[in-house]
Amino acid sequence: MEHAEAASVTIAPKTAEVNAGDCVTYTLTAEDAYGNTWDATADATFTIDAEAGGTWMDNVYCSENAGTWTVTGEYSGLSDDATLTVIGPEYEIFLPFVARSYP
Repeated sequence: MEHAEAASVTIAPKTAEVNAGDCVTYTLTAEDAYGNTWDATADATFTIDAEAGGTWMDNVYCSENAGTWTVTGEYSGLSDDATLTVIGPEYEIFLPFVARSYP
């Protein structure tokens, strides 16, 4: 498919919610001024707020820290943002139960 230089890009998914430790796969679609679109994922760069921690493997982000973070996809000097909400682990508090017998 022939296309002109990219005029805009769109990241997907635009919003996602995962549990800490889960991974999300992002894609980036480019569009030229004539309305032609193509998958630019393989040539894109993806980033997330530094405080989010986690790791990237190409376009797959594996989460670490709970919070709401901005994910950015960049291609050919163009970028688009998405929102990722990472849910932290739920903690349960167990208190000891002590039973005493009095004579």
